[in-house]
Amino acid sequence: GRKYGYKLENKFVVYEEKVNGENWFGINLDGIIHIRSRTIWKREYPTLPDLTKEKLIEDNPDITSERVDEILAKLEARRNNPQKSKWWKALDDTPGLKDFLMSNPNLGVFGELINTKGGFDYGVPTGQVRVFPFDLMKLDGTFWNPVERYHLLNNYGIQLPFCYNLKNGIYEEMLFDRALCEKLAEGKSNHNPKHVKEGIVVSSLSEEVIDGDRLKLKWVGNSYLEKSTDESEVTIE
Repeated sequence: GRKYGYKLENKFVVYEEKVNGENWFGINLDGIIHIRSRTIWKREYPTLPDLTKEKLIEDNPDITSERVDEILAKLEARRNNPQKSKWWKALDDTPGLKDFLMSNPNLGVFGELINTKGGFDYGVPTGQVRVFPFDLMKLDGTFWNPVERYHLLNNYGIQLPFCYNLKNGIYEEMLFDRALCEKLAEGKSNHNPKHVKEGIVVSSLSEEVIDGDRLKLKWVGNSYLEKSTDESEVTIE
């Protein structure tokens, strides 16, 4: 946002809180739900390695017999009590999300997988992971505008990232304001005041595309960057 914000000048925009999680995508194709992270399609139950005592010793000549027994025991315990992938568990933990996907085939949901990053639970109960959707994509690669997205997902009771335009269920038109962006990006999260806000996302109200790029920009808060250890987040070219 600080680099490309000028592209939003004199435009109506939507201001939403940027929540800190992992990328999640789900879609219903021909009655079957498919889920992926940012780059990898996920199985509902991760495939476990086919390890044997002989294979472990062959690949790790210095391994102790106690360590071999420990590894094989843990593997057997996981086979007897398989753990669902967190990307799939989120489908169960997020109220309304499975119903939405089954009722809206060929419509992809992009969201943040929440309560997987330490210190950023956004009020999600311990032991649960949820998806906060931030985009709806059609099969042709185009996206629903923010207002349409809100109304459709809200019909299923799905929680969305906090939106500053939304007042009593009605979207207020707001022009782009750089000073407001800097202000909104700071402070405590609207979802859980116990932790700092990551920042905001500012997007064109009309779902505008310029030279193939969507006009949707991230404004990361300085207070979040001061705590971040991810160099890719704090580098501004």
